[in-house]
Amino acid sequence: MSDRTMGTFLYAASWLLRLLPAAAFGPLAGLLAHCRWITPRDVRLMRRNLAVVLGLAPGSREARDLEWRCVRHQIVAALETVRISFEQSRLDVRAMDGFDDLRRLMAEAEACGRGQVLVTGHLGAWELLAQSTVRAAASPVCAVAKPARSAATSLFVERMRARAGVRVIWSGRASLLRDMLSCLNRKETLIMVVDQRPDQRRGPEVDFLDRRTEFVGGPAALAAKRDCPLVAAFCVREGPFSYRLESEILRSPGGTQDAVELSQRIAGAIERRVRAQPEQWMWNYRRWNYEPEELAAAGLGELSSRS
Repeated sequence: MSDRTMGTFLYAASWLLRLLPAAAFGPLAGLLAHCRWITPRDVRLMRRNLAVVLGLAPGSREARDLEWRCVRHQIVAALETVRISFEQSRLDVRAMDGFDDLRRLMAEAEACGRGQVLVTGHLGAWELLAQSTVRAAASPVCAVAKPARSAATSLFVERMRARAGVRVIWSGRASLLRDMLSCLNRKETLIMVVDQRPDQRRGPEVDFLDRRTEFVGGPAALAAKRDCPLVAAFCVREGPFSYRLESEILRSPGGTQDAVELSQRIAGAIERRVRAQPEQWMWNYRRWNYEPEELAAAGLGELSSRS
């Protein structure tokens, strides 16, 4: 699909989404989740991760139920996020459970005058977390994001974030490090979603979901180098257009400069939320490579860990 066609499709879909009754989002997401077989690669990755990491037997009722709930959550959270980006009155961010805690943490971090790094994961509704951070913080908010394969999709997402008051810093550019440091030099908030596999360079190894896992090392390195606050925050879905914020300080100025220890704290914060709400994390991602023996032990047969 060309960028022009994709742009037209996204524009039309966003208008249709605004016309669709909000009460239909949940049933529609549930119906679409039953059609997850149309994305076989995602289904295969999800089943593999659930089998090896959580020990859910492939094809079992428990595994199938969690698969369905994961896909349903991703769809309904995306639908609600886009709707809220156009109709912010749909969600009163300041009335969300946990908003006052996030605002207090942000005030403490901003009082240090060094800028602050805020980390989260692909859990719940991370786009709404960015919007909530804009409301909770006194400083401007920047977010590092990976460009989509389609330029039109990246533009759509960038405009959606701009409506929420978030400035996007695209990863993969030669100026990435300079842009992130500039954000902190201006004493702003830098948001990073850090639970995916590190690109290009190896990241520090941490314990994550009972596995040794390479993690993105940028947030920990920046916080240590700048001696700035490191905050973890999450936006968890509780029901139709109902979300809860969870936040905690992982590092204050003068704290440890050990990037591996800080990365472990980040991984631990994300893991606690994944275990509490497993259906709200993106299991359909190749986070780990598995040995054939692991796959066989999980009931997946002698499959290649890279397929």
